[in-house]
Amino acid sequence: MQKKCLIGIPDRESQKKLWKIMKLTIALLIGFMMTVTAANTYSQKTRLDVNLSNTSIKDLFQFIEKNSEFVFLYRSDDFNTAKKVDIDFKDASINQILDEALKDEKVVYDVYERQIVIRKSIEPVVSDQQPQKKEISGTVKDAKGLALPGVSVIVKGTETGTVTDVEGKFRLTVSAEAKMLTFSFVGMKAQEIAIAAKSNLSIVMLEETVGLEEVVAVGYGKSSRKNLTSAVTSVKAEELNRGPISDVGQLLQGKVAGLNITSNGDPNQNAAVILRGASTLNSSQGPFYVIDGIPGADISIIAPDDIATIEILKDAGATAIYGNRAANGIIIITTKRGKEGPIKVTYNGYVGTENVSSQLKMMDASQLRAFLTKNSLAFTPADDKGANTNWQKQVERGTAMAQNHNLTLSGGNDKGTSFNASLNYLSKDGILLNS
Repeated sequence: MQKKCLIGIPDRESQKKLWKIMKLTIALLIGFMMTVTAANTYSQKTRLDVNLSNTSIKDLFQFIEKNSEFVFLYRSDDFNTAKKVDIDFKDASINQILDEALKDEKVVYDVYERQIVIRKSIEPVVSDQQPQKKEISGTVKDAKGLALPGVSVIVKGTETGTVTDVEGKFRLTVSAEAKMLTFSFVGMKAQEIAIAAKSNLSIVMLEETVGLEEVVAVGYGKSSRKNLTSAVTSVKAEELNRGPISDVGQLLQGKVAGLNITSNGDPNQNAAVILRGASTLNSSQGPFYVIDGIPGADISIIAPDDIATIEILKDAGATAIYGNRAANGIIIITTKRGKEGPIKVTYNGYVGTENVSSQLKMMDASQLRAFLTKNSLAFTPADDKGANTNWQKQVERGTAMAQNHNLTLSGGNDKGTSFNASLNYLSKDGILLNS
């Protein structure tokens, strides 16, 4: 019985078929390699001329697609395709053009053959080895338990810091390496407090006796008065005007250079106070009032007898503290405080009169008639009833009465508690009738 051998040299017909398959395979491999090579070198060999001004990124992509074989693939949500750019290149590669157009966008791009894929860049992961930060908060008060606004809180050895608000509170983010906070305030002893593991601090600042080196507020810092070139004027209670005065403005009349105070005679209206003239930053020409550290307080609530000192800040440096509200200058008022000791009762009052110091010189009726006759003029019978009335005297009081009574109770104990309460009664007739 004959058997066919399955192992051995293939016959001639099989050899021809195998050879054809090998040649076809080699041809396909060469063609594929040439295609890949051509595709990889297209982006490198292609040079473009682009001169577009104030055009959107989307329009730039359309221009490139129209003048080349490139095709862009992207999501419009990944970056601002409507952003305007200026592109001016000659004989530039696609990478140069895209680097310039997308330099401010948080995206990356890849060139695959003739396709350009743009995608949002991935934010780097923050390493656990980077320094951590923590938040420190707290309250700053004086020895009497009153909140201290405007206290400077600085991380020692750095420029990182903040200031306390009107309630004496602060909040500050510091690095894990921060060890010490410094607290400073005008008239108070500076303090350094270790942070350690604390996240909430309660600070009590003590008064500092300044003496001859008296310090005054200058922006957010302090300076001795003898070295201060800023326009600051201090007026103490004993230096204020005395008499039938109903508001704070009249207390300062004639006491401060450049301070213009005008009273219209109406006892129900405060005197007009102009410190720096008209301002374009603030519709009001009046200064900004700060009463016992409270900015923007109503000046009409203060009785003249309750004032201890008044500070007037006239120059532009005052705006460093309160911004454009201080465009017309600042008047800082400090009221009287109670002191340690027995309860003290103080009464201060006055009764006075006011008269018109001078009147406008006007013609009387006979002088006016003579003037008209001299100039060939005359009143009609309907206009001249034969009267001779001095209208200035008719609308004015001969004598206006004014009286003020102020009763004050003050005191304090050795535990830091003090009080000062006052009752003020004011009655003042205006020069004009019915005021």
